[in-house]
Amino acid sequence: QPTEMKNYITKTKNEEHRRLLRSSKPAEDCGVHNEPTHTRARSTLVELVMFMFVLAKTLSDTVVTNLLEYRVCRLELGLPEANCSEPISPQVEDMVQPTTAQIIMGRSLLESLIPSCLTVLIGPWSDANGRKPFMVIALAGMSLAYWSWGFLALLPNTNPFIFLLPSIPLSGSGGSWALYMLSYCYISDVTEEQARSYRLAVL
Repeated sequence: QPTEMKNYITKTKNEEHRRLLRSSKPAEDCGVHNEPTHTRARSTLVELVMFMFVLAKTLSDTVVTNLLEYRVCRLELGLPEANCSEPISPQVEDMVQPTTAQIIMGRSLLESLIPSCLTVLIGPWSDANGRKPFMVIALAGMSLAYWSWGFLALLPNTNPFIFLLPSIPLSGSGGSWALYMLSYCYISDVTEEQARSYRLAVL
């Protein structure tokens, strides 16, 4: 009887253990999936970065245009300081504008053609390696361009066509094309569906 009792207890424990194993299912079998959640506090506030970028671009474009007109008037046309200072007479402005327009057109082409080609490649690369590295590269290229413009503005005898050089690092890093695309992609990746439309509208 002691042996039978011992076998009975062992059998009971084994059955109970098997029953517990059958009842305990993995989380994926129960339909529980731990999806990563991204809150606004954990994600980078892209809207502020884009606001600062647009503000800097808007303010600098007008200043750069006026600076180019002054440099063309002084260095390319060789006119006196009095004729090149504000306010510029209509006659001088007609003489300055063709060369200034050529420089601005060259700058626009550099900052548009190369980034438009890079944007096609940056999309797949950012899908595999993340959005932030390429956003930092684009911002670094634009920051270098603005610093270069500021440095060239301090050199009084710089040829106005030299102002095309700062557009090279800007275009090589993707420029504003890449920054806009990556910002929209980043917000779509990290924002919950309820707040996604609002953040995209703000951007």
